[in-house]
Amino acid sequence: MFFLFSHWHVLWFVRASLMAILFCLVFKQRIHRDFPLFSAFIGWLAFCGIAMLWMDYAPAITEAQYNVGYEVDSIVDVSLAFAVLYELFRYRLDSYSDLSGAGLSTFRWATIGFIFIAIGLAWYIPIGHFRPLVPTQALILRTVRTLQCGLLLSICVFCEYFRLPWRGRSRGIAIGLGLYLSTSLALNALRTQLSPYKGVPLRSMMDFLNEVAYLITVLVWSVYFLRPEEAVQNLSPQLPEEDLRAWNQELSRISK
Repeated sequence: MFFLFSHWHVLWFVRASLMAILFCLVFKQRIHRDFPLFSAFIGWLAFCGIAMLWMDYAPAITEAQYNVGYEVDSIVDVSLAFAVLYELFRYRLDSYSDLSGAGLSTFRWATIGFIFIAIGLAWYIPIGHFRPLVPTQALILRTVRTLQCGLLLSICVFCEYFRLPWRGRSRGIAIGLGLYLSTSLALNALRTQLSPYKGVPLRSMMDFLNEVAYLITVLVWSVYFLRPEEAVQNLSPQLPEEDLRAWNQELSRISK
């Protein structure tokens, strides 16, 4: 089993290659027209996957330089993930203009609420061991991923509550993003509680699981992007009167 975990670098090569192919697929399928921020997110993941792999093996790159590259990668990754969440929600509301105001207001309040929750978790569940770099990074990522997973969950609950159907590619983006964010949250939560001196097997196992989840995420996105896009139907004129009344009541209640 350890032999398998110790070869997670092989999965890193595979993931970097597949992510580069996925980035090309995004433009070939013209997905960047509907999801420009998600396309930028995929491009960044593809670029950093290759760049960080090169830095890991380049003899001229020091540990300090690699850590700087990792921090830059994390900052841009986190920023683009927030942008993708917002873009995904706006895309879901495009066909339902009556819900845009309430939806964006819900998104803002959910963001504020999950910020407090994330900070509270960071305060009450501190890092388990002190080390200048790794637990601090993991603590920050754990806090941010908690916020992002909460926002994605809020988007799903909102769409389910108002019965907004998920169209093909937006559904695939949400599923893949949920897997990506939740895996990052779980692994960074473990890193904040485990000693950095636990030994190679445990760290290799976590790196292996991270790469496996990453590959599954890339495959989910690829499958949804290769499928024919569902035809968009304008349902607004066909909405039953009772549904319109229900929406108006909920919008009035939320806006109070």
